[in-house]
Amino acid sequence: MADIMQSLHQDHTNLGKMLKILEREIAVLEGGALPDLEIIGDILRYCMNYPDKVHHPKEDMVMRCLVDRDGATPNLLRNLEKEHRQLAEITAELHKFVDDARQGGDVDKIRLLVLLQRFVSSYWSHMEMEETQFFPQALKVLGDSDWREVADTIEDPEDPLFDENDAATYQNLRFEILRADGERC
Repeated sequence: MADIMQSLHQDHTNLGKMLKILEREIAVLEGGALPDLEIIGDILRYCMNYPDKVHHPKEDMVMRCLVDRDGATPNLLRNLEKEHRQLAEITAELHKFVDDARQGGDVDKIRLLVLLQRFVSSYWSHMEMEETQFFPQALKVLGDSDWREVADTIEDPEDPLFDENDAATYQNLRFEILRADGERC
């Protein structure tokens, strides 16, 4: 139990760091300059490869177990899988836009700003609901056998952002996160 929830919470902490980088890029855009499309693209690629394929399915499995054990689970929580699909759609739309811009296309700064703001606000809102409602409810209701069942069912690969065996894939993003952490110290 503790490992699964600790892992999910750590993922949120890492995503929060990336959202803060995106907020910084939004400020650049609001100031009239073009943001760092490479870093934005790296964040979106990461979100498509880890949260969408690993983190969210893990949460969905916990939610299905929670609903099985607690018929009174609020509808807000029952919509978790739908919310995960919506986040994946928002991510894919923004990724396509940024990827096109990185290929040399004209950048509609207003559209980029709207898409970035939607992405960031959707993720913050989603993670807040999970941290304040979903996680506490799961910890309250699920027992040791439930957590073992979830652990036996899920795939739990290494987070590629912090996988030492794949250091090159997200090297620039890791550097940016470390730099941003240093700026806040």
